[in-house]
Amino acid sequence: MIPLAVINTTVDFSKTAVYAIGSLQIVIFLLKDNYSKEGSLGKKLTGIKIVFDPDVNLHRVFVLKAVRNISLFLWPIELLIMLVNKGKRLGDMLVKSRVELK
Repeated sequence: MIPLAVINTTVDFSKTAVYAIGSLQIVIFLLKDNYSKEGSLGKKLTGIKIVFDPDVNLHRVFVLKAVRNISLFLWPIELLIMLVNKGKRLGDMLVKSRVELK
């Protein structure tokens, strides 16, 4: 039997807070284009929008916008693909979308 004095009953709340805040930042980043119908704040300010194929179900657009942003975690690969494909991102190719002026 282990004596009670040996059992560590403290919880490191600072580590938990870091994980919680980090997880929240990742979720916000992935869903940044879903804040409004027009897309992210940057898209509103620059006057661009994401356009999906007409065959895409509108209920799937929320998920497709998040999947489109996942590729940004692979930014070196994303940059190379953009240079080769005249600015088209890997995320755009994955979800069959394009960016257009409004």
